[in-house]
Amino acid sequence: MKSEETLFTAAIESADIFNNAVREVAQTSGLMTALTHFRAVDDIVRTMGFRPERADQVLHLLKVLVATGAVEQRQHGGVPVFRAKRQQTASAPERYAPKYDKLDFWYGEGHAELIRNGNKAMLGDDLSFLRTPDAAIKFNGEYETAWRTNLQNPLYDFGRMLAVREMTARGNRFLDLACGPGFGAVRLAEFSESACTVLGVDKSTDFLEIARTNLYPGAQVSFIERDLNTGLPPLMPGSFDGVLFNGAFHFIEDKPARLREIWRALRPGGVFALGHCFSYSGFADQAMHDFYFSLLKDKAYILPWSTLKDLVSEAGFTIYKEFHRGSHSHLIAERPLNEVADTAETTLADIAGKFKVHGGVAQ
Repeated sequence: MKSEETLFTAAIESADIFNNAVREVAQTSGLMTALTHFRAVDDIVRTMGFRPERADQVLHLLKVLVATGAVEQRQHGGVPVFRAKRQQTASAPERYAPKYDKLDFWYGEGHAELIRNGNKAMLGDDLSFLRTPDAAIKFNGEYETAWRTNLQNPLYDFGRMLAVREMTARGNRFLDLACGPGFGAVRLAEFSESACTVLGVDKSTDFLEIARTNLYPGAQVSFIERDLNTGLPPLMPGSFDGVLFNGAFHFIEDKPARLREIWRALRPGGVFALGHCFSYSGFADQAMHDFYFSLLKDKAYILPWSTLKDLVSEAGFTIYKEFHRGSHSHLIAERPLNEVADTAETTLADIAGKFKVHGGVAQ
């Protein structure tokens, strides 16, 4: 039975698979062999021949290895130092045995291997990613597998579904900002009780090509290619019942300006759902997220959750619900009418039975 408990189990397993894929390439690259004694990040960068500008990424990689239990961390003179807990041969890395029953229950067969193999290929068995001057995760087809596993991990998708549930209760005209490969639009089509329209906006030509191949039963879906740092596309005021901005608001530099534009695009009583990936809750996926985001080409403009909430309120929204799952946080706000909104928290039980997932694709 799908429940919050099995969801968290699946999320932890997803993180463990990712973290251990990093551990495998740390072994095959010789990094584990280099960590026979405590070493600082700059020393490790020099020894391994990594690019000097990759020091922050190496630090996050080492913290992933700490999360797997393969490496220990201490402080020396105010500087973090790292050492392998046990010596392992670079030629025969120990492979993590995924707990398929905990992950496949949510995402079908093959998802564990997609996480492992996709991320190993991205980093390279010799950690070539950290030796290549221009290597960075981009919003394009080259990194489609990496993005699919990231954007469809259990906690991310759970938050997306809760947000979409709030939106579809308010109407059937939706704006999906930074829509990516269209996963939010799929959920909007799936959850809408009647025919809906969805306008997706994203700056990635490749992602929009993927989004156009999805099935959106009962929905009229269209897309606009646009970098949201230049502003929302021209939209009629009050023309949407709901706006979804899930997991990409940290890439927006002028957040107050975008929030004002979203407020204008919503009708009075319309709902705004905002997802954020940087809660730092201590959940098992935290090291994974920090490492992953350090590899991105795009700059992130990260704010504390409390500051983000203040900006949303200052833009004229009334926040009436928020929920936190692992390192993901969501807030639900509305462009106010006169009534006072309910502040109850939504749980997985509220949406159980309204969806099913096979291999990460809604059906």
